Amino acid sequence: MKPAKGQLPYVQNAYILLLLWGWLGFINNFFFGYIPGVMATGYWYGMVQEIMQLMLPIIGIGYSLFYLLRYVKGHLDETIRLLILIWAGLLVSMVLVNLIIQNVNGMVSFELQHPIFMTLIALAITLTGQVTRQRLVILGGVAFACLALASSFLDLSQQQMLEAIGWLVAFVLPGHWIQFKSLKTTLD
Repeated sequence: MKPAKGQLPYVQNAYILLLLWGWLGFINNFFFGYIPGVMATGYWYGMVQEIMQLMLPIIGIGYSLFYLLRYVKGHLDETIRLLILIWAGLLVSMVLVNLIIQNVNGMVSFELQHPIFMTLIALAITLTGQVTRQRLVILGGVAFACLALASSFLDLSQQQMLEAIGWLVAFVLPGHWIQFKSLKTTLD
């Protein structure tokens, strides 16, 4: 498969990771954050929610590791190293934010934490778009940041609805666009 002009070869197939994490982020925030916050859910919904909140990250991390080992193995260049550092840095930053909020307030305020997490995620998305030369991912990161600011004016369940929209805009739409371009390049 020939990469599109100015595109790194393994980015062409990496749309699957954008789609995977985009849908996981959407499902987690919309179905397990927003819906239970605005409507009464039953016992079985809660049971499914608990199982899925455990399984979805395992599936995402497992497939991401499989992808890295299968497709990037032997091609661990500067771009891949930067992406790993960006997303590992995001995880460390999120833990530090929780610790700082806990130390300052004596408790974690999720309505404060959530917009800060969204801002950090927006930064990671924007940097990912820059490193991979994907303008749509960069714009998705900017949109995610705008949604983070808007969410700071809302309660937690509404914040999670905006984050769910952010995952669609920042990951799912660019993932489908990259897939479309990849298929078009393959057919040409």
